Amino acid sequence: SIGLHAHNNLQLATANVLEAVESGCDFVDTTLKGIGRSAGNAQTEIILVLLQRYSRLTGMDLIRTLNVSNKVFQPIVDELAETVPGIRKNEIYRGVNDIELVEGIARAHSGFYKRFRSAADAYEVDVRQLIMTVSDIDCIEPSEDLIDSVTKKMKVHVG
Repeated sequence: SIGLHAHNNLQLATANVLEAVESGCDFVDTTLKGIGRSAGNAQTEIILVLLQRYSRLTGMDLIRTLNVSNKVFQPIVDELAETVPGIRKNEIYRGVNDIELVEGIARAHSGFYKRFRSAADAYEVDVRQLIMTVSDIDCIEPSEDLIDSVTKKMKVHVG
């Protein structure tokens, strides 16, 4: 078996992982939120999305992966940051955050985030799912009416 553990010192960990997979690598090592020494490692969340996009992985639930990362992994990282003597806090917070990742996948401009957040809060739906759903319809100039309409439909399906 051939595997890869890519560090992100030159911001090429993701590219190197994709190239390794294309070249027949059997496994790749990634970390949630890109956590790792120095510049960190290839970020699991991004690698999963890209492997799915390039048909190398199926059935991945991005929102569920992000939830696990946030609810299970992040508290451990936060605790370590406060309790480990001599830890360099800038070395434990890596990678892009959920919203940046979802906006990138959805091709959504960050300038619309306040609209999405407001609607998601008002109807108690997941803002990340809202961004992706609305952007499938219009990622260039999503109107407040479109965002509101999609949010109401999402609430009906969730509620």
